[in-house]
Amino acid sequence: MTPSFCVACPRGIEPLHERRNPYDFWRGLAVRLGQKEHWPWETVDQVWDWCLAPVGLTFQQLVEKNGLFGQREYRRYERFGFGTPSGKVELRSSIFEDLGCEPLPVYREMPHSPAGSPHLHKDYPLVLITGSRFTPMYHSEQRQIEKARKPNPDPLVTLHPDTAGELGVADGDWVKVATPQAVFG
Repeated sequence: MTPSFCVACPRGIEPLHERRNPYDFWRGLAVRLGQKEHWPWETVDQVWDWCLAPVGLTFQQLVEKNGLFGQREYRRYERFGFGTPSGKVELRSSIFEDLGCEPLPVYREMPHSPAGSPHLHKDYPLVLITGSRFTPMYHSEQRQIEKARKPNPDPLVTLHPDTAGELGVADGDWVKVATPQAVFG
């Protein structure tokens, strides 16, 4: 959902086997922990219906309408300012500062980096960075689509060419990735 549109898609299939949506999982856990009063809606559809009540729609009606599309408004800030206490762009966050947090971004060394844990550097000389994406896959999405998986059927590791050369790793080689917490490969 954005300020200018809200789209809902019909379910492609009902959940298979024991699969549940995240709302059912978390609500079920909360109910078992005695927190039912904080989760008044029994289904995720009831949550969406409650969210859509101010515009007079249910989730099913939104699906049938293929979404709501508002009028784009450019330069809205000229009339309303920005969503900050000052109404201005804040490079230094007054909200963070009021909450006792750093008002500006601060660099902190990663705990499992050579500088953050020098004793680990001997056994783990490289820094693992996860989260890079390559089209058409994103996290674990689209990996079941044959045409998307065919060009890249195997997991990928990206290394700087100099580092790969020092380690004797060539393009297409399988590698083992090890961290202080786990070993993969």
